Amino acid sequence: MTGVNEEGRNDGGSQGEFNPNIDPFLSNLVFIVELIATVRPEADITIPVTLTTGSAVITGDISSGRTWWPKFDDALQATWPGQNPSDETADLISEVTANIHRVWQGVYLKSSPRELGQFSYFHLKNARYVTPILVPVPPSDGLLMRVRLEEVHSWSLGKLT
Repeated sequence: MTGVNEEGRNDGGSQGEFNPNIDPFLSNLVFIVELIATVRPEADITIPVTLTTGSAVITGDISSGRTWWPKFDDALQATWPGQNPSDETADLISEVTANIHRVWQGVYLKSSPRELGQFSYFHLKNARYVTPILVPVPPSDGLLMRVRLEEVHSWSLGKLT
């Protein structure tokens, strides 16, 4: 892999380029989710997984960027302080969210599956960290998480509850 561009994709090579730091099976699961979302935008397909990184065990649902980014945008807007931001703050919030929209639309709203390319990151909905005593955190509603494929050390199908 020659690097990662601003959309989080490998910036060189073909779909089949081998990177020894990325599990090809996990990469293909991510690609399948993105492919189905491109071909059938109304489908909200997810694949439940549990994975380990260098410092955490994480459980959640692999989701397409097409469905993840709008949820992330909603969560981001909900985190802004105050109910009635000043005009200047409201303008800044609008500018930031407009930039987010441009990025995700440019990456995930492709008209053809061939335009998808190879991803360096994938998205989890309902993600939770799992503590050493197998207690998921947060205990109820999961998080939206963006994970770098190279950081996944191991994974399995299914979620820990």
